[in-house]
Amino acid sequence: MESLWKEVKEEQGIRVKVDNWTNTFKTLYGYKPDISLFLDHTYLIILAKIDKYDIIIGNPPRVVMRSMKNKEYQNFLKKEVLNYHLLEDKDVHLFTQMELATLFFCKCADLYLKREGIIAFVMPRSVLAGTIHHINFRRFRNPPIKLVKIIDLEGVSPLFNMPSCVLIGLKDGTTKYPVLSERYAGELPDRNAEFAEAKAGLSIEVCKYLPPDFSAEPSYYYDKFKVGASIFPRSLYFVDIISRTNSMVAVKTSYEIYRIVKEPWKIVLEGVVEEDFLYATLLAWEIIPFGYIKLHPVILPIKEHFNEYGLLNSNELQRAGFTGAEEWLEEAQEIWRKRRTKKSEKRFPSLLYRLNYNNLLTIQNPTKGYIVLYNATGTNLVSYVVDKPSLSYLKVNGKEVKPRGFIVDVKTWFFETENEMEAYYLCAIFNSEIINGIIKPLQPKGLFGARAIHRRPLYFAIPKFDGNDNMHLKLADIGKECHEKVRAMKFTQKNNIRAEVRKKLNGVTVEINQIVSKILNIKMEGE
Repeated sequence: MESLWKEVKEEQGIRVKVDNWTNTFKTLYGYKPDISLFLDHTYLIILAKIDKYDIIIGNPPRVVMRSMKNKEYQNFLKKEVLNYHLLEDKDVHLFTQMELATLFFCKCADLYLKREGIIAFVMPRSVLAGTIHHINFRRFRNPPIKLVKIIDLEGVSPLFNMPSCVLIGLKDGTTKYPVLSERYAGELPDRNAEFAEAKAGLSIEVCKYLPPDFSAEPSYYYDKFKVGASIFPRSLYFVDIISRTNSMVAVKTSYEIYRIVKEPWKIVLEGVVEEDFLYATLLAWEIIPFGYIKLHPVILPIKEHFNEYGLLNSNELQRAGFTGAEEWLEEAQEIWRKRRTKKSEKRFPSLLYRLNYNNLLTIQNPTKGYIVLYNATGTNLVSYVVDKPSLSYLKVNGKEVKPRGFIVDVKTWFFETENEMEAYYLCAIFNSEIINGIIKPLQPKGLFGARAIHRRPLYFAIPKFDGNDNMHLKLADIGKECHEKVRAMKFTQKNNIRAEVRKKLNGVTVEINQIVSKILNIKMEGE
């Protein structure tokens, strides 16, 4: 194995260390770590002999912690993240979202950088965006670093596989914002172009960087929205309905789902199941503003139990006389047992454990009449209200089958309420350009633009619905009217229905924006 560290220059008393991060683990001084602890180049190295340097230049791995498969090493990283106060004990649930590069930055500055030394690391640009789990990193307190300059490379292509930046800082200083930022933009002849050649094709904008401010009070609804259930593996639950006889439905693994799932879950299940276990769900990417593209039937071994759902295992289904559902679950369980990974075998001894991961299914409330949905990921925020009392029927050979209920899928955030107007009020706010615009600086970006949404719309002070507030009521009325308009629409496009809906609702959207800007006290562009 080649050396990880390379000493490139030692002159005039200045010691510089550059890492190439592409090789695995042999140190400058001949010490070779136990390779069983270091599976690939993403692993953090602690050298046996530690020297201090005036300058450290690096390009650490851009990998999120959840990608680390070695449990022992993952535990080590978790301790290190806490040691460097990148997360606090109460926030350890955010560990899987952390960028490994942040720990490399802190560890290298701590171990290898002299006092007042310079560190310059290429980093994922997400560390500068609206990522709550990187708030402490942006404070640069452990070790103390004065961030003096940011080179923002988001506008440069082709370059890395994700938007990147360079952070330059001085050890034992204090970071004070705003910080000087140089934004580079332009097309390179190729990603390995020489500097002189690259510079000729790039523009530079000098500006100031301020980190996102999370000090304001979040929405009343911040902790009331939840994420949906993990209906995985999808091929074991998503179905096409073949026929219906009395209270039984003949079903088969959804062809649409079969086409998109990957091995080892590219399987087809067939059976005849009681209607009691036929539910409906929406895939997040099929939610459009105030509507949806397709309702999906799913077979789920659950029953209503007061204000939540209860899971039924094979024995319980058999005792209750639900032989169709029992046979379906038994076959699905056997497929799961044969094809699951070793890790899943330990975490989910039963398929039902996987289905109800983190109780995301059973916490859903069957008695609430309205569900406000919005997408967990994507470039733009979209929202829809599920009116459960008026839930659409599923069509089978010209006949209609009413699903037992609606279950929210994991890629979707939701809020359940009995107040119809509250539901349409929230949906209108989420479909406004105001909320979609103010979350943009907070969204981390990938190759194809902004991606994660999750709780970001709820960082802002969306107030609790007030039935005595005329603006709230007006917004709710508009939201309900928009649902009716979208339901009646005929779409001419297949690939960009969301944009088509927005275009057709443009006049209404302007009114929504005006009301939302007043409710949130946000000035619209041009005001």
